Amino acid sequence: MELSPLIKKIGHSLAEIRVRALKSIICKLDHSLLSVSDLVQEKMLFVYLLEWFNFPEVPMQEEVLQLISTLSKHPTAAQMLRDVGAVEFLTQLSPNVEPPLRAIIDGIFDLLFQLPELLPACPTIYSNIHQLQNTTTAVPLEEDSPAVGYFQTKRQSHIDVPLQRIAAIYIVLFTR
Repeated sequence: MELSPLIKKIGHSLAEIRVRALKSIICKLDHSLLSVSDLVQEKMLFVYLLEWFNFPEVPMQEEVLQLISTLSKHPTAAQMLRDVGAVEFLTQLSPNVEPPLRAIIDGIFDLLFQLPELLPACPTIYSNIHQLQNTTTAVPLEEDSPAVGYFQTKRQSHIDVPLQRIAAIYIVLFTR
């Protein structure tokens, strides 16, 4: 499905056209004709949703913020929203809207600053590490060079030390 024409209409100058386009996207999401993963690839959608509040007439504010909230649950969308300046924009918008809308904006902030969940993937990470450790082989030192260590009585120059390849595995776990 081609989304570009529909997304462009969300940025239209006439409120009626913007509202119809927004309702169409929300309806398609509700009926699974579109998925969040389809929409998160469209950078201009995020720009138009934020610009929605810059028009003189701003209908359906709650629906727009709810859509932004729904989209920001996806990591790609959260990154895209940060990239287009959503944090700064929503920070300036928040004091100018009703308290129920401020609560939605606060929820969006929570989603935009949430760390990705890696804990469910840990068992596969650990099994992959175990496989890597079993298959890694050390590169032997040159036979005529002396062993090099941290605690030596004789200090050697760095030229005498043979180059050695070291395999390193880095694991970063994010927890809440």
